[in-house]
This record gives sequence, C-alpha cells and structure tokens, in this order.
Amino acid sequence: MNIDKYDNKGKKAGSVKVSEAVFADKVNEELLAQYIYVHNKRRALGTKKTKNRGEVAGGGKKPWRQKGTGRARHGSIRSPLWVGGGHAHAILPQMNRRIRLTKKMRDAALRSALSARASEGAIIAIESLGFDVPKTKSAVELLSSLGLQNNKVLFVAPEKDSVLEKSVSNLQRVNSTEARLLNPVDVLNYEKIVFIGEAIKQVEERVKNDK
Repeated sequence: MNIDKYDNKGKKAGSVKVSEAVFADKVNEELLAQYIYVHNKRRALGTKKTKNRGEVAGGGKKPWRQKGTGRARHGSIRSPLWVGGGHAHAILPQMNRRIRLTKKMRDAALRSALSARASEGAIIAIESLGFDVPKTKSAVELLSSLGLQNNKVLFVAPEKDSVLEKSVSNLQRVNSTEARLLNPVDVLNYEKIVFIGEAIKQVEERVKNDK
C-alpha cells in the first residue's frame, strides 16, 4: 500500500510504501469505542464528590416529636428523603487511571484508526518541514501549499520538535505530536494526518502485528 508523499513546497514527491497490516487492517469499531471510553476515563480528574447524610451540615435536632403530630416520623432533616439532605449512595473520588487496556489492544486500536483514515485518503507524508525557526507564518504557508488550510490537521514528527510545536501553537485547528505518542483518539479527531520524515515508519514498528 502506498501513501502520497509531498515536499515542503507542497509538490508531490512520489509515495511511501507502508505496511498493509497497519494501514489497511480490518477496522474494529467495537475496540475503537472501547479505547475511546478508557482514554476519556483516564483523562478525567476523578474529583466528583457528593456528601452523605453524615457530612451534610445541620440536622442535629429531631424535626418534630415522634407521635401526635399526624405527620410521618423523622429523625433528621439531613435524611436522603429530604430536600437538602445527604445522598444515600454518595459519589466518591476515584482513581480512573487504574482502568487500562493491554498493549496488544492499544496497538490493534491504533491500527484500526490508521486503516480507517487511510481508506478515506486522510493520511499523507512530507519529507521535512522546510523551516528551522519557530514561525506561525511558515506553518500557515506549509498548510496552504498542501491544500490543508481549511482542515483540522495533526502533524506527526519522528521525535520531539519544538520548532514545529511553537509554529502551530497559535493555530486553532492544527496540532502536533510525536510518533511514539500517537494514539487512536488523535487519529480520529483530525481530518488530515501529516507524517513527517521517518515518523510513519516509527509508527509501523511500534504497532506492527508480529503474528
């Protein structure tokens, strides 16, 4: 399978041969849904908290006497039955980071996401950025030359690239990441995925199926 390759001037410079096992694999939608659920759970702060009846202020005095009023008996205005009372089953903070998928499942999910986007023609490769100093104008010119100025674009670099990060930081619909950090949520959230240099081969090595 081949992915279109461009130079930093936006001109087509041939293609990159990629593994069909990574970019033309069967799309497992159930696994992708499971990955997204776990990803969002792990990113959540887990700080939700409500009070039980023992934590709500007040309610030390019995609202009215036990008998003789014609009303139902109550011992505290902080009972879960009362407005303003505590929760019968209070929500407690929890560490969602314990929820995780196995590496095999994570790799399979990334292969599914890449295959889905490749089938849509949403993945391209470029030889290099073409600029050595951080400049938003340079990033805009590169996007324009590639015809991606109106798309949500994710650049995938072979390694941490501060020039790229700073150049796209002011662009609302553009982001960047490293090949080792690429995940299915990133792949699915952006309309175009642009691999720089050897990044595409690094991703292949990372998620290849050894079977």
